Amino acid sequence: MSVRIVSALARPDLADRADQATADAFPEYNKHGDVLGPRWSRLYQEYPAYQLVLWDDATDQVLGEANTIPCRYDGTLHGLPRGIDEVIASGLPDMGAPPEPTALCALAIAIPSRAGKPGPEPAAAGGNAGAGR
Repeated sequence: MSVRIVSALARPDLADRADQATADAFPEYNKHGDVLGPRWSRLYQEYPAYQLVLWDDATDQVLGEANTIPCRYDGTLHGLPRGIDEVIASGLPDMGAPPEPTALCALAIAIPSRAGKPGPEPAAAGGNAGAGR
């Protein structure tokens, strides 16, 4: 096994496969929030270097996915975002530029339910299946 971490910037095809493979890891309501829903796919457009796939290049199997976003954090407890909606709205504002980032925030980590089991992955359908999680 030769496991690698690759970004959506380097391998958008793997990011698409990872989204498809981990789609069942997230509840349906995550796809419809007023803040998270419309911004999720923008992570792949504006921050593809920070959307990561754990990939076994020997078997061509996606083993997991991590979604992150650069954010502003002053190092204090009071300076922490109040949740995923706040951090994603700050990093992907509707208008204007986001604040200069000082940290990286993990948004989601998902492992396909069949990770580590032999056998092929489902065929990729294209697009970001995780959009709006």
